[in-house]
Amino acid sequence: FPSHDNLWEIKDVNASGEKFFGQDRPTLIDRTIWKVIPSYRIFALALEFKKAKESKTMRVFEEIDTQSGRFFKVYVIPHENSLDVVFKDISDLQVATKELAYSKTTLNILLEQNQEAVFIVGKDLRFEGLNRKAQQFGKQFFGKDLKIGDKFSHVYLDQSEEEFLKNVNILSEGEKLLFEKQMVNKRNQKSYWFEHHFVPLIDVQGSILGFIYLAKNINDQKISTKELAEKNKVLREVS
Repeated sequence: FPSHDNLWEIKDVNASGEKFFGQDRPTLIDRTIWKVIPSYRIFALALEFKKAKESKTMRVFEEIDTQSGRFFKVYVIPHENSLDVVFKDISDLQVATKELAYSKTTLNILLEQNQEAVFIVGKDLRFEGLNRKAQQFGKQFFGKDLKIGDKFSHVYLDQSEEEFLKNVNILSEGEKLLFEKQMVNKRNQKSYWFEHHFVPLIDVQGSILGFIYLAKNINDQKISTKELAEKNKVLREVS
């Protein structure tokens, strides 16, 4: 936070200002702002200062300190005979934004390339993403044409309410949830076995943003296991 007068001389600066300019307060006081701003940014910043002074309105923009790699949001606040300049370090926010963008890209790849039905569900229990398999799954087992914004709880709990609600605290603690349960196909009224996977979505601060729900059809596997068990039972009885 440097404050300077009409001569563009710095009259006061706090610890954040020292951090931004990389110099201590005694060194900065009474020096012109142009002598401490990196030369490659002088013209851009001078334009913002000039606009703030002439319009008598606050200017807000973002800056990056190339030496430290830190991001700052800059507020230029005009007064009658001076300007206050506030530098707010937003580096963590920038990192989080990049992480989120990367995560969304990763999730989109997961949606498009996965052979199972994959649903991305937000904290408000609404669908934020579905792949083609999930849309087919919705028609068959939920009896609905699902779209972004629909309530997950309105369709899923109709089939697996008890199991999900019994274990929802596991998800809220950031742990994965997996169970096997049959679901009824609304078209032919037959039951099919599925593995129900729930994976929490966690941001860089550790907050739960929602979860990924994946339904894996294991019906053939279950039938094979059952048939094998019955054959073994017959063999034991014969022997």
